Amino acid sequence: MSGSLMVSEGGGLGINAQIASSPVDKFYWGASASLIGYGDGMNTSMFELGVGTYRRLGRSFRLDLSGGGAVGSNNTWGEYSNQRLFAQSAIAYTSKRIQLALGAKFNQTYFNTKDKVESGEPDNFHIQTLDPFFVVRTGGSNVKFQLIGTYSTLTGLDDLVIPDPTISLGIYFNIGKKVKN
Repeated sequence: MSGSLMVSEGGGLGINAQIASSPVDKFYWGASASLIGYGDGMNTSMFELGVGTYRRLGRSFRLDLSGGGAVGSNNTWGEYSNQRLFAQSAIAYTSKRIQLALGAKFNQTYFNTKDKVESGEPDNFHIQTLDPFFVVRTGGSNVKFQLIGTYSTLTGLDDLVIPDPTISLGIYFNIGKKVKN
């Protein structure tokens, strides 16, 4: 379980909460919720669910593969609701006091206008983004300070502006059983 305060280059400030569980070996599920405000009444929110698998690579490394979906709203380009599908991969190093991870997330996001445009038809569109990220966690075995950095890049449309880098600072809690190596 973790929570963080997010800051984006575009002036956004937000919060994020995540929870995950591994009910059986090599399988996990997770959920996250976020809200980011950009000032002048512009904001975005997202609720995400995902499932994944992991494979240990020796004692200290792990490969994660996951996917899922999300729903949210956005008024940074107009009043939109959105749905997202994603696939994510990461490789992580873990010791008792530090965790490091590098990964990437591919998103396919569908936007649906909440209002009709002048023609009377909905103004719907979709974008694809590739979000490379890094994670650094340090502290005790059950509570760690975390730093997460993400850089979003559009893989299709070039005329939309999205906040590029995002930095999240927060706390990570491990409140379950320890996984045996």
